[in-house]
Amino acid sequence: MTDRTPLDIFKRSADEVLADVVDGVGYLTLARPSHRNAISAAMMKRLRAALVVIDADERVQVLVLRSSVDGMFCAGADIQGLADSDPEALRGEFQLLIDVVEDIRAVSKPVVAVIAGTCIGAGCALAAAADIVLAAEDAKFCLPEVHLDIAPVLAMQALYPVVHLRQLLFWSATGRMFSAREALDGGLVTLVTPSAGLPGELSTLLGELKRPASATFRYLKRAAKLLEQPKRAGVQQELMATMLASASSAEARIEIAGFLARKRKQST
Repeated sequence: MTDRTPLDIFKRSADEVLADVVDGVGYLTLARPSHRNAISAAMMKRLRAALVVIDADERVQVLVLRSSVDGMFCAGADIQGLADSDPEALRGEFQLLIDVVEDIRAVSKPVVAVIAGTCIGAGCALAAAADIVLAAEDAKFCLPEVHLDIAPVLAMQALYPVVHLRQLLFWSATGRMFSAREALDGGLVTLVTPSAGLPGELSTLLGELKRPASATFRYLKRAAKLLEQPKRAGVQQELMATMLASASSAEARIEIAGFLARKRKQST
């Protein structure tokens, strides 16, 4: 009999959000092919629950957010959820998206979003929340809400920390589809690779991200969050405290001692 883990409840093949751990990598997979991975309230709740479990799993060194639907990362928010005109019902839907984005950003481990196919609306928000976005060269992106006479305010909020404001306004105001290269130039995407090379590029990236101690990436993410608010009082002191904590950690001391020992050996 194999030991069950909290992650097992996210492994049912019929579910729309799947989670698993393989070789130190946690995988969160959007799997709603009947709706092209349009994100429903139920999916967002499940994503939030899975993020808590996978972040607490000591086996996980890196988290990958991906899709199992061929040619589609995410078709955006499920429009059916916007059909209710009651402000409180809409507020609940919108708050879920805000919460999911914040939960992804709060994960203590590196988060990689892999975009192979089309990424629309709320899907762009999920991608923007990741630390690194790896996209296939033929991936497409879009903020199409303007075509429904809706200002994509929450998507803009999610993209703003990583996308140049002028570019963000252009994408939001026109609702145009844009390429992976344009997403790279605008700041939404980190790396672009030919579709055939996507698995290999991901494997290389995961190897790089799994090497440092987990505490190192926590310090790195803390610094990134502080750098988003450079004018807030006390930020410089907090950055210095973070640098000192990282440089004096047990992991750093071991690596520094090893580096100096190798250097001494080379000089003799």
